[in-house]
Amino acid sequence: MTITPTIMEDDRPIRGIWFEDGGEYNTKGGFTIRPYQENGEMAPVVWFAVYKGDFLHTRVPGRMVGVTYEEG
Repeated sequence: MTITPTIMEDDRPIRGIWFEDGGEYNTKGGFTIRPYQENGEMAPVVWFAVYKGDFLHTRVPGRMVGVTYEEG
């Protein structure tokens, strides 16, 4: 049985995150995306920090996006 890692356990580089409405942030656009956790009401909640160079461009709640990973 293969156990799928959680986003926080997965060490593959993230290629991009995308929204249902068609919006996305990805490495081709010059963004770096890093998952992190913030305290929620009852448990830690996953968020994504989206950087453009060294600048924090935005933060996105993990519940709002799909994630694609780099191949290989």
